[in-house]
Amino acid sequence: MIRAAIAARGVNAGIALEEPAGSATYELGNLYLAYLRGQAYLGAGQGPQPAAKFQKILDHPGLVMNQSFGALAHLGLGQVSVLLAASS
Repeated sequence: MIRAAIAARGVNAGIALEEPAGSATYELGNLYLAYLRGQAYLGAGQGPQPAAKFQKILDHPGLVMNQSFGALAHLGLGQVSVLLAASS
């Protein structure tokens, strides 16, 4: 998760974008990892992938509780919609 956080900041986005087999199961245990991957996908200019990661966070409000990345997932979805609107 630490490597993904560093990579999401632009140092090496490829590390954050790597998703080992079965990692979707672990993302529900730690939705911050889904947020980091969403940010990395967004930084790489990919549209549908970050939207799926941010939506996963918003679909599980009971797991997010009052964590800041829950609110930031809304912002991420807004950024994705701007990215998609600009590319069309």
